[in-house]
Amino acid sequence: MMVMDNLFPEATTIDVAKTKILLNQYKNKTIIVERLIPETPKQKLVLENDKHMIRTLEKAVNLILDPEIREIITYRYLEGNPRKAALVKYRNFTDRTFDRKVEEGIISVANMLRLWEEI
Repeated sequence: MMVMDNLFPEATTIDVAKTKILLNQYKNKTIIVERLIPETPKQKLVLENDKHMIRTLEKAVNLILDPEIREIITYRYLEGNPRKAALVKYRNFTDRTFDRKVEEGIISVANMLRLWEEI
């Protein structure tokens, strides 16, 4: 019999790194999904997987409890803005504070992906 140590499993550092990669790929994947017309079964499968991951990331970001962090993650990753533009928009934060908030957001998304067994 398997016993869970924690009702909500926490993401590992590897999970967080994978999540950061997925978030960095999000904007490009959404453009590809919108524009690509699959011509082969393999392309169709890849497209469906990408669509699923896009929806999953959007749900996970929307579940970030802190509205400020959710807004930062949305602006930075889902809207595809570079770090420099995000720092300008959120200039009330120091670089370090901004980076901490981004890291908190990524960890929150990674925890949801771990809970949903997506990573």
